[in-house]
Amino acid sequence: MMADNCEAATHYLKEFIKDDYKSSKRSSFKDLWETYNLCQVLFYQDCKGRSSAITHPLHT
Repeated sequence: MMADNCEAATHYLKEFIKDDYKSSKRSSFKDLWETYNLCQVLFYQDCKGRSSAITHPLHT
């Protein structure tokens, strides 16, 4: 059931986003972890639209 919902949501997102849609077979958590470890600062936005930044401890 969950997989069906995910596939349907992905289908409609692809139609809406068009050429800006990007996909990856990797886990989003692995990508986030890699970005966090490779970059000096990680910028993100929470579900309420507030922006924040995390500075990696090794780069401070």
